[in-house]
Amino acid sequence: AIFVHTGKITDVFHPGTHEVQTGNTPILSRLANWKFGFESPLRCELWFFSSSVHIARKWGTSSPVMQAIASLGTLPLRAFGGYNLRIKDVSKFFLNLVGTRQTYDLAETDAFIQSQILELLPPALAVIKEATELSSKLDEISERLEDAVNAKLDKYGIEIVETQVAAVLPPPEVLKAIDEKLAMNI
Repeated sequence: AIFVHTGKITDVFHPGTHEVQTGNTPILSRLANWKFGFESPLRCELWFFSSSVHIARKWGTSSPVMQAIASLGTLPLRAFGGYNLRIKDVSKFFLNLVGTRQTYDLAETDAFIQSQILELLPPALAVIKEATELSSKLDEISERLEDAVNAKLDKYGIEIVETQVAAVLPPPEVLKAIDEKLAMNI
């Protein structure tokens, strides 16, 4: 997808300045631009956006998320997974995220989306009621998280496709205590 914006002509994927010639500039217009070195002061930018799906983007919690588990009380949980990203509406994306920047990188979008995922993760984890559901509810958590994040990202013209929560884990010491409890029960 291509989006045209006034300013300097820049190709996002292949940085550099390109010249657009129309071949229909009248001589009088050229002379009127003498104070600009006979060049038109009017410029435009061409931004090229990939409309394909960017796959295998990673996310994870940098700090634990507190979650109430019926049999164990409130536990600090860590989660990680992946998502696929695509630009849904180029003009919203450009106007709300790119703005007046010279370039915009996919890594900046990743950081933005990861912050949205981490903000909306606790409500998505609310489906976990028991410690035994930490692994069995991953698909449901993924769906809830994807819906919530996409609702928030809509105004930015991007969407995540196929969010995956790969694991939800308590801290190692809690896992060890659970293992010890299971061993005693056996």
